[in-house]
Amino acid sequence: MSIKVATNWFDKKLSKTLTRYDIDLVPIKNIIDVDPRDFDLVYYARFVPPLVDWNIFRPDIFSNMIYGLHSPMIIENPIRFYHYVYNMLIPSQIYILAKRGSIMHALNLDDYMLLKRFTHRIVYMPLGVDTEIFKCNTNKYKSDTFTLIYGSRPSWNKGTDLLVNIIIPVILKKLGQNIRIVIADASSGHLSYLYNKIKGISQVEIYDHLPSEKYAKLVSEAHILLFPSRYESFARVILEALACGVIPVAFNVRGVIRDIVMKTRLRQYVVNYPDLETFIKKIIELYKLWSNSPEGFQKLQIQACNIGRLYSWNNISIIWAKVFKRLALQNAQ
Repeated sequence: MSIKVATNWFDKKLSKTLTRYDIDLVPIKNIIDVDPRDFDLVYYARFVPPLVDWNIFRPDIFSNMIYGLHSPMIIENPIRFYHYVYNMLIPSQIYILAKRGSIMHALNLDDYMLLKRFTHRIVYMPLGVDTEIFKCNTNKYKSDTFTLIYGSRPSWNKGTDLLVNIIIPVILKKLGQNIRIVIADASSGHLSYLYNKIKGISQVEIYDHLPSEKYAKLVSEAHILLFPSRYESFARVILEALACGVIPVAFNVRGVIRDIVMKTRLRQYVVNYPDLETFIKKIIELYKLWSNSPEGFQKLQIQACNIGRLYSWNNISIIWAKVFKRLALQNAQ
């Protein structure tokens, strides 16, 4: 049975692996232009903004639409007016879509449990990582420079203000010259201006948005992923880092951290928001492990690589294929 799926979220590696199961992902620019009768399924990834999704007024598409929650159902630790509006509007619209027949796709188990309260038309499918690009590197413990990388866009929810104003200055003060800090996606967020504060510091390298291969090379050279995000839906950047043998120091947010990392030994480097003091202590702890016990640090890297391999698209696409086939068969009956 061949299945044709229209989607506004297109991952090349996922698409390639799904062809093994006779599933064809067809990229689309705008779901409004799609006639659902031309496809077996429509996979619509929901990003914000905007807060209002006008698809809730499209009765023709509900029956074969998978609604992918690529933004969290709710913002944890809300402090701004926008957050409270978000926490009211997003769940309300999801509720309407679920009641009208759409399949809800949760990327994390927190959202999955919330959705289970009002719908049985729900699937949980994690994202994967392309391990042909993000390759395991456990020899960097031999390098002379301890490298930290930040690979998220500059924004409030990604904690860029915490990174620039607190984490980097304290780390530079405490660890001195023998470190390298790489910022790998500096141009695509509203807080990019903050990087003017740290430009010119010899230990800091700042790059604009990079192609996957160049970004993967930088990640493979790093020892720690700095991940001070305040909230997430999935955070695939962590999977990419793990696949390269990079240890994430992160806040305990939904997605990869809570669903995957917290179930491993690497959970000791996850702290509760907003405990920046402990966050920085974990960075220093890993630096000392790298300096004093290279073999101990390498063991952590190997565990990180094993997690990354487990969540490669070659493995995770099997889950997606089973879900797509089951839903397409149900719609055909």
